[in-house]
Amino acid sequence: MVLNDDEFEEIDDDDLDDFDDVEELDDVEELGGGLSGGLDALAAAERSSSRPSGRSKKPAASPKKAAAPAAKAKSPAPKKSATEKKDDPAYSPRVRQAMRHHQERPGEEDLLRSPLVLTLAGIAVGLLLTGAIFWFLAGRYTTEATFNQAKTLYEEGNYRGAIQELDNFALAYPKDPLAVEAKHLAGLARIQQYSEGAAPNYEEALVQLRNFVTDQRDREDFDTVHPDIFEHSKSVALGSAELAGKTIKPELLEVSKEAKTMLKTYAPKDVPPTETLEQIESAVRTSEALILKDSVYKEHLEQIQEALGESTGSSEGETAAAGPVSPLRAMQLRHNLLVRYPEFDRDKKVREYMDKALEAERNAVQVAEASIDAIAEDRPANEGMLTLLFQGRTRSDEVSVGQSVVALAQNCCYGLDLVTGAPVWRRPIGLDTPFLPLIDPGTSRVVMFDTRFQELVCVDQHQGTFRWRLPVNADVRGNPYLSEGTVFAATETGDLLAVDLESGRLRTRLKFSQPISGPIEIKAGHLVVAGNEDVVYELTKRPLECVRVHYFGQPAEAIEAPLTAMGSYLLMIENIGESGKLRLIETNTGAEPYKQVATGDVVGRVFDEPVIRGRDLFIPSSGERISSFSVSDDPGQPPLTPGPNYQGKGGDDIPIHMLPGPDRQLWIATVALARLRLTTDALQPDSDPVANGVSTQPLVYEAGYLFNARQRPYSNAVVLTRTDRDELTSDWQAVLGSAPLAFANAGDMMVSVNDAGVVFRVGDRQWGDKFYSTAASRLPIHEELVTPLAAAAVGGNRLAIVCGNPEPRCWIVGPSGQIEGSPQLPDVPEAAPVMIGDRLVVPMAGRLKAIKLSSQSTIQDFVLPTGETHRWKDVKSSGSDRAIAVTEDGIVMQIRLLSSPKTNLAEAGRIELGASVMLPLGASEKFVAVVDSSQRVTVLNADLFERVGTRIFELAPTSAPVVVGSHVLVETGLAELHSLNADEGLTSRWTMPLNGSPLIGGLETPAGLVLAQQNGTVSVVNPENGEVKFRMSAGRMLAMGPFVTSRGVFVATIDNTLVPIQLP
Repeated sequence: MVLNDDEFEEIDDDDLDDFDDVEELDDVEELGGGLSGGLDALAAAERSSSRPSGRSKKPAASPKKAAAPAAKAKSPAPKKSATEKKDDPAYSPRVRQAMRHHQERPGEEDLLRSPLVLTLAGIAVGLLLTGAIFWFLAGRYTTEATFNQAKTLYEEGNYRGAIQELDNFALAYPKDPLAVEAKHLAGLARIQQYSEGAAPNYEEALVQLRNFVTDQRDREDFDTVHPDIFEHSKSVALGSAELAGKTIKPELLEVSKEAKTMLKTYAPKDVPPTETLEQIESAVRTSEALILKDSVYKEHLEQIQEALGESTGSSEGETAAAGPVSPLRAMQLRHNLLVRYPEFDRDKKVREYMDKALEAERNAVQVAEASIDAIAEDRPANEGMLTLLFQGRTRSDEVSVGQSVVALAQNCCYGLDLVTGAPVWRRPIGLDTPFLPLIDPGTSRVVMFDTRFQELVCVDQHQGTFRWRLPVNADVRGNPYLSEGTVFAATETGDLLAVDLESGRLRTRLKFSQPISGPIEIKAGHLVVAGNEDVVYELTKRPLECVRVHYFGQPAEAIEAPLTAMGSYLLMIENIGESGKLRLIETNTGAEPYKQVATGDVVGRVFDEPVIRGRDLFIPSSGERISSFSVSDDPGQPPLTPGPNYQGKGGDDIPIHMLPGPDRQLWIATVALARLRLTTDALQPDSDPVANGVSTQPLVYEAGYLFNARQRPYSNAVVLTRTDRDELTSDWQAVLGSAPLAFANAGDMMVSVNDAGVVFRVGDRQWGDKFYSTAASRLPIHEELVTPLAAAAVGGNRLAIVCGNPEPRCWIVGPSGQIEGSPQLPDVPEAAPVMIGDRLVVPMAGRLKAIKLSSQSTIQDFVLPTGETHRWKDVKSSGSDRAIAVTEDGIVMQIRLLSSPKTNLAEAGRIELGASVMLPLGASEKFVAVVDSSQRVTVLNADLFERVGTRIFELAPTSAPVVVGSHVLVETGLAELHSLNADEGLTSRWTMPLNGSPLIGGLETPAGLVLAQQNGTVSVVNPENGEVKFRMSAGRMLAMGPFVTSRGVFVATIDNTLVPIQLP
């Protein structure tokens, strides 16, 4: 406000003095209020002192703003007293000073002291401060809004946008308290950006987690960040562990491992994350299993490709060379894969490769060679042979009808008269022939396999006449199959032969990639063979070719029983451990693969052929068990239903041969012949067992009779009987293949005994025949005897035979072949009997027992000294009154027959070898040789009981030494025969190769030294230098010889055939 002159004049000195007491104005911040009060007081004073005037009361115009307050006053303010003025705070020194100078003329005023200017300045400062306050508040609101906007993006999962906004905020407001939280949330967003979502990247999430920890570590309140680190470590550890298995990325397991370590580090100390760690471990194990599964899958697919001959690339642009094609290996690899992961059976690639493998295996079955004609000429046979076998019958009113039944024994096939049992023909075919001779009823031809020459041989069934022989250069495997004049036979080398029965011509040879079973026919024109493993082959007969391969995954060597055809069903049995698994397979499937429709289990392994009659199926298994099943192909009925079982008393290795008959009867040959009957709930004996002995071949039913072949435990002989199947009574028997034990010559007569206890007496009349079947006597052997007989030729052209438990006994057979005595023994014999002087001595435990003959007096036995428990290995006569005995622990004794003071057996000398003895002695009239386990041969003077010499060989002797005169013949390693000179301290004379066959005997003759080997080879050599003068083959395995008879030098085969040796 501006005062005119009149108004200033009205202010007196008292008014000015009153302002002296007014306090100074407030600070600039309080200027508005204090100044306002002062101006109000000044205006009141002006009004109180104003006079009427003719001038307009309107104030002078201001260049900026007109003064208006005076116009608003309605009544004058009361005039204050001097005291009141002094006390009024509005009277500041500045106002006072202004009022003192109010008398300055217009144009001469100090604007800085102008109240108006000062008022306006105060107002401006107040407004400025108010604006600053509002600016601060508005700025504060904008910061929080920006942060909240970024935080909202984070909370909504828009991590990319949140990261950008939070980073921008932290850069824009670095000193704002929210900047720390912005950095914190941005770090979490970076972690979650990679750890969450449809395609998490846990490797990068772990990197961001590490960065987050590094960025936050310097915070004073870092402990408050631990929960976030813990949660996100958990998320990364668990998520990467789970994703590793789903995406097959093993590297994620390392991510999980590191994240788990961080989780443990930042976990709450008071609450261990046990459950979380278990979840992670479980996820890791699951992923490891999935990764391993994928690795195994890929590895097996690569190996399958290689097995199929398909090239595989190890990396892009790189190709591995294809190996040899092996479809079976591809199938095995698939099987191995499915064993671990069965779900891959539905995998498309696995199925494709399986189809390729089956087709490749079918293509691998090829015709090996063109047809081959059989050989029409038989191998030459030795003339003058005589076979000693026993045959007897209870009826003599039947006559032969010219038909024969076929049987196997030892290394021969026999044809015996169907009615009388008399031997008709015999043909050596070697040991262990793989199948019972195959008979064609229409042509009466018999096909057998000769293991010596690996030939199929055909002869006439009734006369044994030779037809043809076909070399196949391999052993036959399983049973052949005869169909429409063709013999189909499998070999161990994986061939299937189609041989014409009439001519023996090999029409076709199919070559398989593995050994196969014997074939069977499942439907007209179609054969089936089972591979050694994995597959079954379907074949056509004409032409013989493979049309399809069916996969069943059988383990190698698991099929040991023949396949069985039952209508459209195929029965295949696998042996797994100590049990058998039946697999019933439907073959009538059209263009589809064969289908397994049922399985069954039996206790024990199955080796022998199952049989079926009607719906009744019988399965034999080890332990003399028979399991019955019912087979059905009716719709709605189970194909295979278990039935009752039969348990016999035989051991695990007992063969079981069965023959089904009417009224659900089943004849079985195991350790005896018996008849069983099947009922609804039982398979039980229908008769008492007869014909004790282990069955050796399948039962044959011919002309109303059963033909049963069996073997007693103490003998290798086969007893063939003809038995009425209803009454189970036999009317004839033949003992075939019995090995000779001892021979004794008495002039023109020869007495022999075989391991079946049959004694023969052979004279001039018998030598001209092929067979001699009349026994001079038969030893009454105990039914329960299980140990072999032992025999020796003793004085007076006698034979002495001993047996063991349950009734130890000694039989003495005279020159006539009759039993002269049979004293019972006090103990079990440990070796063959021997003559010491005129006394028969039997070695027993701890003693040598003297047997009293007809007119002899009793003498004192030799008994080992007290405390000695030696077991006798062998005793050989070494003079007129002495013998040499050796124990298994290597003690050699000379035993003499003494007559003073009374007749007794006494020890005359002893030599301890220091090593065990496992082979019999070799002896002649002058020398005795013993071989011990140190590969040493010791030769003693038989009479003086003195060492002649010893020799140690590099290879161990494998058979008993043979002593012929002064020749000590020692065979080593089945390879070489050494001739040692006993007269010159066992110096070496010569050696001769044995070709794997041991020496069984030698004989000194004018023509030379005759040597017989077990394989039938007989050689005549120069005794001084070993030069071979003559060599022949007996054509069969030898058991004894050579020995001298009235008809010359003979050797004896293992089936008791005497073969003459034609000396040069």
